[in-house]
Amino acid sequence: MFFFSKRKSSSLDQLKKDFGEYPPAPLKGVINNNYFSIVSVFGFGNLYYTVSRIIRLSINNQDYLERNGLPSLRNIYSQTKVDRDKVISLYREMRPHQKIIFLSGILLLAPFILVFFIFFMLYQLVKILRRPVIGGDSFGFFSPILHNKEKVYELVIKPWEIWRRSLSKEAIISHEHIHLLQFATFDRDRINYASNEKYRSHFVQKELNMNLDRALYLFSLDEIEARLHEVILSYYDSYHYLPNKHDEFIELLFKNNDLNPVLFYLVEFDEEYNKFLFEENYKSRDENIVKDIAVMFLSFKNKEMGIRFVFEVLSVLYANLLYMYGDFKIASDYFKSIGSHDLYNELYGVSVFENEII
Repeated sequence: MFFFSKRKSSSLDQLKKDFGEYPPAPLKGVINNNYFSIVSVFGFGNLYYTVSRIIRLSINNQDYLERNGLPSLRNIYSQTKVDRDKVISLYREMRPHQKIIFLSGILLLAPFILVFFIFFMLYQLVKILRRPVIGGDSFGFFSPILHNKEKVYELVIKPWEIWRRSLSKEAIISHEHIHLLQFATFDRDRINYASNEKYRSHFVQKELNMNLDRALYLFSLDEIEARLHEVILSYYDSYHYLPNKHDEFIELLFKNNDLNPVLFYLVEFDEEYNKFLFEENYKSRDENIVKDIAVMFLSFKNKEMGIRFVFEVLSVLYANLLYMYGDFKIASDYFKSIGSHDLYNELYGVSVFENEII
């Protein structure tokens, strides 16, 4: 179909595309190889995907449907099974003339039953079609479909919208794949969003005119990690090595062409940071994604909080990425090299590495 296409891939294949090799140096771990489909949708394909996903869920995931007020075909079948069994049992006990009367009644009612069934199905279809298209304003999204016995992962992208905005399709796929790794790696109970109260106490300079919902979305762990992944890929493309010490990670950030000016603005060109003045910096693979991080740095009420976010939050998220790349040991050793991560703990709770150390 011209408005919908699908191809198979895996986490191992995707990370090989991201880094050009796997594992990236100096990692030695092996990733749990998640298999997924990359789905491309165009125009009507958005609605087609939304409807087809709900239909698949109606067969395989009753919990999702109950939460969203949608019918489960399996549930409808199981709820009517007892009544059907009773009717069949009564029919078998009937005398011949009673069976004739019973079947005649069924034939007379059949048109009404058919009309009721058609209207019922049309009503359910209208309910489905009135639901918002999944990922309506995005360029792509991660879509886990939880079956009873297995998980089916899909990365959905919108090539036409990506092309119109002159974005990188590969960067969007890479971004959504990180969301898949987050889903597969971390407990779903981990705190993904800073609360409104905590956010307001530290963030949001009004002059940036950033909508609160947009700000909270950008500052969710899932979104920061996915954007930081793009910075890591840009660095690896130039140096073919991933930092495994905290100072090396901070150097990675200061060496980025798009982050460097903002970072030196935050530290007010303090001599302590002169060691991060380099003759050559590396370019971002996708400037739009990296600039989102620069905007985050500037959204704090003061520069001190901005630099704390770099040292105490991004540093922990880099450890999370190393873990997702497949090497928990290097990730854990790197985490131990971080000085303070109090701001991370305050906003998002205790990290998986802190639990490991304890």
